[in-house]
Amino acid sequence: MPEHAALIAALIVERPLCLECIEAKTGMERSEIDAYLTRIATVLQLRRSAGDRCRACGEIGRVYWLMQPPGPLAQTTGEMPPSKLMAVPVMNAARSDARNATRSANSEASATRPIGTRLPSSW
Repeated sequence: MPEHAALIAALIVERPLCLECIEAKTGMERSEIDAYLTRIATVLQLRRSAGDRCRACGEIGRVYWLMQPPGPLAQTTGEMPPSKLMAVPVMNAARSDARNATRSANSEASATRPIGTRLPSSW
């Protein structure tokens, strides 16, 4: 069934797993998993290693994983954030009148009465 092959492929994309962990996560028999791994290897780049660590259980032994094909549409996996996939971010140039639209917080006019002079009591 293609969905079983897809499940195994999704589990091992750039994440080395041992057969025991693949069995536990899929609920399939080892013979089924071996058959699907053989089938997957005809289409994708399946990696096998006898001395690597399983990312699920941490045991060192034979692990299987898939390398993602290189290309502009490949999903990022921590090496480069998705924002880096864009060529150039969009930035609008600042307009000179927008920069000068804010007035200063201090008054530039001269005081109408000297400092220390009280207001008339009629107000």
